[in-house]
Amino acid sequence: MTSGQWLRTWRSRAPFAGLRRRLGLPRIEDLDRSRAEREARDLDEVRAERIGSIPAGRLGKPEELASLAVYLCSEPAAFQTGTFTLVDGSLVRAV
Repeated sequence: MTSGQWLRTWRSRAPFAGLRRRLGLPRIEDLDRSRAEREARDLDEVRAERIGSIPAGRLGKPEELASLAVYLCSEPAAFQTGTFTLVDGSLVRAV
């Protein structure tokens, strides 16, 4: 079962049980070093290439994902249920 299927299933059932399901979808990965080694390329070159592919023009910060998690657990987000929130610098253009 994919995360989308899981969330859709819970979205229809959870409110009746007093549960809220929300999913943050981060794009945080540090695979640059292994890619550089595998392709025998310079680490800075590989990292610059990846950053260049992100529309926001930079890597995300852990604090940005943490802020989303805090919000999703807060009372202002109480009515938000069964949702996906991307934290990826606009890398994914459609959900």
